[in-house]
Amino acid sequence: MATETMIPPTDTKAIREKVKAWHKTHKERYVAFKKQTESVGNLDFSFFMKLMQFAADCIPQDKLEVCSYIFRLYCADIPSEEETPEFIKHYDPIVAEFLQGGKVLSIHAEAGEVKCFRPEEEMAPDNKTCLITNDYFDRLKAEQPELLRCYLDDLYAEVDDEGFVTDETGNVRSSEMFVDMAQRMAFVYSMILAPEVLRNMVMIGEHTDDDFSYCLYYYCAFDGGMRQMMTMMRLNLDKQKSGMMGYVAKNLLTQLFVKKSLELGYERDKKGWEATAESEPDESSNLINRILSKIRLPGGKRKKDCLSLDDLLTGDKEGLKDLIRAYRLRQPDTTSLGYLFYLLGGRPSEKTRSMNDPEEIEKKFQLIQKIHIQRCTFGNFCQAITEFLGEKMPSDLKRAREAYLLCKCEEYNITEEAAENYAEYRKGKYRNARMATQKWITLFNEIN
Repeated sequence: MATETMIPPTDTKAIREKVKAWHKTHKERYVAFKKQTESVGNLDFSFFMKLMQFAADCIPQDKLEVCSYIFRLYCADIPSEEETPEFIKHYDPIVAEFLQGGKVLSIHAEAGEVKCFRPEEEMAPDNKTCLITNDYFDRLKAEQPELLRCYLDDLYAEVDDEGFVTDETGNVRSSEMFVDMAQRMAFVYSMILAPEVLRNMVMIGEHTDDDFSYCLYYYCAFDGGMRQMMTMMRLNLDKQKSGMMGYVAKNLLTQLFVKKSLELGYERDKKGWEATAESEPDESSNLINRILSKIRLPGGKRKKDCLSLDDLLTGDKEGLKDLIRAYRLRQPDTTSLGYLFYLLGGRPSEKTRSMNDPEEIEKKFQLIQKIHIQRCTFGNFCQAITEFLGEKMPSDLKRAREAYLLCKCEEYNITEEAAENYAEYRKGKYRNARMATQKWITLFNEIN
């Protein structure tokens, strides 16, 4: 599967508006919260203790043993069968199936339903479904700072030489592979547990007098909290004179705070981080700017006349967006953007090279029967789709545009039966395109 991202639920607008409304009537409480965060810069970690307590309060009491199990996995300490909680045993088969590779894991944020399926299977996730691929873990490893990778390589080599990591038969196995698999398992189990934890967070925020969750969200989303926290934590590590590991930790923290603040939408653009970089020492300033240069924001460099996907779609927009998610999950390559534009764009007006009789075309070809999208440029469409899905905008849209234009000439959507009568349609590229589009034509036609 070519996709490289984990696709999370994306609708945060309602949450942001709710938190902003809360802040207008609770400014004194937020000021008190802000003072707590500022104490971190003086090596007072009471704020983090409260943060940890808040997290602990959100964890279901009957799942505390699960959290302990997950923590041990993160530390590459795999508990025995006797120590494995029933919650983990319940999901073990589906997690094992996913980690074997070639599968997609879906977790519903509200219902907590977990499914494992092949990319080609029928699955129409909504905006409350989190999709995870194994490629996501590979990308995380690739993004590790070089210094950390070198340090870990030396550590793994030392562990392997000592023979500390063995299998059930006593044979030494690769410590790197062992740690990697353990942490993948820990991440997946954490995500499976997350919906229940999130429900508890909402309940605590709505039904208690403690406004910690509102304060925390406002701090991150509207007050540059992650930028402030990064600066304070870097200063603390400098005060502690923590050596090489402290240096690695500072770089990791910087990368984490910069990337996550932008990925999660707390920072809507790069200006805040650029201003922070200007006030930092040269080395950390250069690091922040390097990280920023590699991040492409959804809708970045948007032209004034570019419309969002919601603006472009017509009819049942939510149904269309669910189907678009499912389509891109199974067709994540750049070329398929051209197919998707065609699937949404309606009946082509051009005639094919092979047939000139409109009635014959109607009988022989599967055509899009409904127009689901307004007239727009292909670039605007691709930008809207990638922004909606949180994908990277392809640097070269030539192949996708060519695929769309050929679809418009009806050459990519001729049926297998009819193709046998026309030599030009029996070529491999046409056959591949038919496989990529034909089953979707009916699905898109079913949406009003």
